[in-house]
Amino acid sequence: MKSFDSILIQKINSSRKLLVTSHIYPDGDAAGSVMGLVRSLRLAGKNVDIAWFDGVGDRFDFLFEKEKILTPQDLAPEYDSVIILDIGSEDRTGFANEIRNLACPIINIDHHATNTGFADYDHVDVEASSTCEVVFHLIRTAGWPIDASVGEPLYTGLE
Repeated sequence: MKSFDSILIQKINSSRKLLVTSHIYPDGDAAGSVMGLVRSLRLAGKNVDIAWFDGVGDRFDFLFEKEKILTPQDLAPEYDSVIILDIGSEDRTGFANEIRNLACPIINIDHHATNTGFADYDHVDVEASSTCEVVFHLIRTAGWPIDASVGEPLYTGLE
């Protein structure tokens, strides 16, 4: 497992309001890593929003039952950082221009060898089985809370 740069963790810790997203047509790794990280950051006291270009689909509704999923049109320049998970290039979000227009640092956490290193802060661990695995190690390294509400979505992405 590739170790995390302390600057990336410091950037997240110093952010008061975060936006988290992933790729269009989400799979279990995308949906699970987003929800697992969001829940852990909220338990740590962070204000976190979720945005998705086309929603999460019926398959993963159980992870997002009580969540308001923002669309690209809902975004306003009020974020300290954007975290993009499980994506090798920012165009896979479906709304890269809207993300860039937020004018805040972008953090990319991924496991794909094809990652283009598009973000201001990139953590790509090609030895990991999934982004859920990488997010789990990030949570542990940063000392953020982890409980069953965090574990369930991360496990979903490992299946």
